[in-house]
Amino acid sequence: MYKVLQTEDRSVHQPYNPAAACDHSLEPAWYRFQGNAGNAMANSCPRRFHCGTIVPGWLNGEHPSVEEGVVSRKACFHQNRNCCYESTEAKVRNCGAFYVYYLRPAPYCQLRYCGNGRKVRKRCRCKKKKLLSRKFYSSSIIMLLLSLRVILLST
Repeated sequence: MYKVLQTEDRSVHQPYNPAAACDHSLEPAWYRFQGNAGNAMANSCPRRFHCGTIVPGWLNGEHPSVEEGVVSRKACFHQNRNCCYESTEAKVRNCGAFYVYYLRPAPYCQLRYCGNGRKVRKRCRCKKKKLLSRKFYSSSIIMLLLSLRVILLST
């Protein structure tokens, strides 16, 4: 059995949150990344101040095949321009359609495991200006030309 990590702010594309979430009190257990967090743990060094925290964590190494079973990998945390400033051991298993990770609490607060979630496009909340259609401009020009013709013919 596994627990699910699915919040959007856990994605590597989400910027730092002043609350600086951390996994210092994470219960040692099997976890699956899902939903807006992504479908797997990030496996390349994320930018600092992302994943809703200050020190984002990632899986240093490739994800295993189903045949490899449970493998050990290093989970690294990016700080001070060092992609593996701090680390801890993680276990990974390929379950066919998804991966699960045996994660331990992060070494200290402001360190957090990140998912590979996609960038979420923010919707524009601005009011769209109503543009006049080409049809309006075309009919307005025709009316203007007809009016000018009437004026010219009457003089």
